[in-house]
Amino acid sequence: MNKFRAEASAEPSIIGYLAFYNGKRPHSKLGYQSPLQFERDFYRKAV
Repeated sequence: MNKFRAEASAEPSIIGYLAFYNGKRPHSKLGYQSPLQFERDFYRKAV
């Protein structure tokens, strides 16, 4: 947990966390792959 004095100073931290949570964190619905890895595999199979 971080304490920030202003909303603007918290924004980079929040954006970084969301990028990790939505882009790199493994998801059970995707076979424990990250969304990025799932997308790469999807397009490799489609070619």
